[in-house]
Amino acid sequence: MSVSKTAAIVHSDVGPYAPADEMDILTEAQTVAEALHSLGYTVVHVPFHADISRVIEQLKKIKPVFIFNLAESIRGSSHMVHLPILLFEYLDIPFTGSGSDAMLLTSNKVICKQLLSFHNIPTPPWQSVTSIIDDGLGLKAPFIIKPVNEDASVDITDTSVFHEKKDLLKKIDTIAPERKKNYFVERFMNGREFNISLISNGKEVDVLPPAEILFKDYPPDKPKIVGYDAKWKTDSFEYSHTPRTFKFTRDDDALLRGMMSTSKRCWDAFGLKGYVRVDFRTDSEQNPWVLEVNANPCISPDSGFVAACKNAGIKPYAETIRRITNCALGE
Repeated sequence: MSVSKTAAIVHSDVGPYAPADEMDILTEAQTVAEALHSLGYTVVHVPFHADISRVIEQLKKIKPVFIFNLAESIRGSSHMVHLPILLFEYLDIPFTGSGSDAMLLTSNKVICKQLLSFHNIPTPPWQSVTSIIDDGLGLKAPFIIKPVNEDASVDITDTSVFHEKKDLLKKIDTIAPERKKNYFVERFMNGREFNISLISNGKEVDVLPPAEILFKDYPPDKPKIVGYDAKWKTDSFEYSHTPRTFKFTRDDDALLRGMMSTSKRCWDAFGLKGYVRVDFRTDSEQNPWVLEVNANPCISPDSGFVAACKNAGIKPYAETIRRITNCALGE
């Protein structure tokens, strides 16, 4: 096979004792590699190190026709997830997924919410923890406290949800002073949870069938959230009691159409590319609110994005990878 058919998979540099959310990237990279092989590419894996000069040297030696970007963190932190993309842009190598600007805007959840508000896209009211300390809490209960830069539900547990102001303020007091800037508080929308996936189709974008995360047999006092355990701890109650469904009744038609339209507005507002997942929650009156815009979401075989592709008839798995790859190559 010619050098021009070589693809580089750039992925997070995962250590042997990394948590489950980071280890998953190795499974993702291997599955993507197998799909690319089936599409006729030679694949070279390139872990993204903090020593960027090593990465540059590897990529210049490989001379890939494109990079499949699976770099989700650097040294276990998602704070600089846009940095690998800046490097690809600097080297002028085509790459999958969104550009560095879109990744920066979506990976910082506070900046993301600010841009959503600017475009009149509904997102739950929020305050940074530092703002709460300086100016007082201006939100109505209930509350959920979240990290600004982490994804994959890192640092999200049942103890992240509060129904009383005093309990939230006690939690904020326990956060180390130098880390308070890393958190924000959001009005907790105690309704249903949905994911809307989008994928490029040439110069257009396809909005895939909506999915709902169900909270089966949850006790009345247990927060209905997709926290870290629900995503990664396979022996947990949360993991086994949060199934995904694509089945809805006609009563949901207007709600689903609205979220699909809003997801397309998010795609345009952030200048997204390739593949995306937008997460929603509803309030007590069934109004949808955008929680997050996830550029380059997880594409492991059991991920919500891949499930949406299958539900839309984009299968086998290699067809999803082909669509993402073609977008990177401008095809």
